[in-house]
Amino acid sequence: MRAYSILLTSFLLPFLAGCTMPMTAATATATARPPATSTPEATATALPTTTPTAIPTHDPRVTNPENQHLYLLVRVPMGWHEAENYCSSLGAHLATIQSAAENQFVSRMSEALWLGATDESQEGAWSWVTGESWNYSDWYPGEPNNCCPARYCGPQECTPESYLSTDPTSQWNDMPDEQLYFVCEWERSP
Repeated sequence: MRAYSILLTSFLLPFLAGCTMPMTAATATATARPPATSTPEATATALPTTTPTAIPTHDPRVTNPENQHLYLLVRVPMGWHEAENYCSSLGAHLATIQSAAENQFVSRMSEALWLGATDESQEGAWSWVTGESWNYSDWYPGEPNNCCPARYCGPQECTPESYLSTDPTSQWNDMPDEQLYFVCEWERSP
C-alpha cells in the first residue's frame, strides 16, 4: 500500500495535475465554443489504463542460521508489556533465548533490548512468554537482583524489576518496566 501511495504521489498526481483545468476555466471554454460547423470534430481517444502493480518490499527481518527463526529489531522504545503486545500483533513474540549462540545473535542487534521473559507472577520464577523451558541464562554478575541496591540508587524505595533485558555486554539484567528497544521473534521462516 505504501508503494502504491509513493507511486500515486510521485508520478500520477503531478501528471494528472498538469492535465486538469479549474472549473471556471472549463466553464468559460464551454460557453465560448463556436457553433457547430460542417468540419469534422476531433474525437477523444481514451488513454490506456494501467493497473498499479505491487512493488516487492524488502523484509526487514533477519534469519538466525542456527535455528531458522526470524527476528526484527524494533527501534521504537516501549515498555515491556507494550513491546510484547506489539510483537503479538505481528504474529510474533518478544525474543526468547535458548542458547549462547542465539543470545549473541539477538544481542548484536542493539545494546539494550527487552527479551521475552518475566518473573512478575512470582518473584524469582523466570519464565519465557512462549512457555519454553528455562534451559539457558546469561545473567550479569549480581543479577537478577529485583531492585536497585541502595548503594547505587540512594535510599528511595525500590521498584520491582520483573522484566528481562540485555545490556551492552549481551548479559541479562532484570529491570522495571521502562522504555527500551526490543526484538520480535517468529518461530520458523515462512
